[in-house]
Amino acid sequence: MLRKQLSLIAATTLVAGALHADAFDIENALKSGSFSGDFVLYGEHIDQKNNDPRFSMGSVGLEYQSKNYKGFELGLGFRANGKISEKNDGYDDDGQPSALLHTASLSYIHDLFSLHVGRQSLDLEWAGDYHEALVGVFRGVPNTTITLAHTIRLAVADVDAPLEKFTKFNGDDGAQILDIAYEGIKNTVLNAYYYNANDLASWYGAKAVWDSELFGLTAHGAFSNEDTMKDGSILHAEARGAFNALGLSAGYITTDKDVGAGSMSMLGDNINPLEEGNQVYEADAKTLYIGATYEMGALSLGALYGHTKYGSDKEKEFNFTAEYAFSDAFSLGALIADINAQESNDDYTKFSLNATYAF
Repeated sequence: MLRKQLSLIAATTLVAGALHADAFDIENALKSGSFSGDFVLYGEHIDQKNNDPRFSMGSVGLEYQSKNYKGFELGLGFRANGKISEKNDGYDDDGQPSALLHTASLSYIHDLFSLHVGRQSLDLEWAGDYHEALVGVFRGVPNTTITLAHTIRLAVADVDAPLEKFTKFNGDDGAQILDIAYEGIKNTVLNAYYYNANDLASWYGAKAVWDSELFGLTAHGAFSNEDTMKDGSILHAEARGAFNALGLSAGYITTDKDVGAGSMSMLGDNINPLEEGNQVYEADAKTLYIGATYEMGALSLGALYGHTKYGSDKEKEFNFTAEYAFSDAFSLGALIADINAQESNDDYTKFSLNATYAF
């Protein structure tokens, strides 16, 4: 009996010691995590014939990433946006929060796969911003990344606009995503994907990207099966080149003649290259664009011109951007976007300035 009692005491002591060690390791993993963040001042003015909206705002962001503990990691992030000044309803934050916890995720990381559950950012072909989602990333096939996701809510936390709270975008069904990227060919990424939003639409597509030191090409096509309207489609091709500090690009985007890209952009998009691009995804839209970038020390300049013909109408847009990095932490940026719409009353020019301190 005494031997059994001693064995029980020893086992209890070992378990308590292991739990104490685990608690200590978990505490260390949390305390040793890394923080990053930014402070942004942003101002925007839209010069329009019948209106003149403008606003200025401040934005503060903070993110935390824990150290890995037995494969587990914790991620947290929030952003707070506040209006400084406003004229003519330039800052529309009705019903939206002034602060948003956009990231709150628990991840399990393994050499062959990772699982992420909770609020997190997504950067896929047709899914961006922040999602409440379950995401699995599998790397067991050589040179291949397979992403499976189920997302139910979507939020936006930009530094240049009011926050948009997490909102269901397809009832309780959300959307399911399958994304496969293959990088086994030199300088090439091949991407195929499938999205499904029950009782709304499903869409699928394929994309090929080739980049060398001097030249690059992109070919991309996507098609939707819509439940409540005709099916949509979008095709995109781009060529680009880099010559010392100068970068050049030219591309063409065309959509279905009846419904354009359909529901495909409901979760985010990565095709539209223009700052506004109001008509790029509309029905029967054909967009031709050319652009140039130039790097000169800490100064970065960019210019982009786009011409969209949609049906019998057209819209032209010119973007000019400039950014100067005073240091790794502090930078100033400016944007001019001039839109020449089909109707002259819809013409406008957007001006914006931003100052960013990141740490």
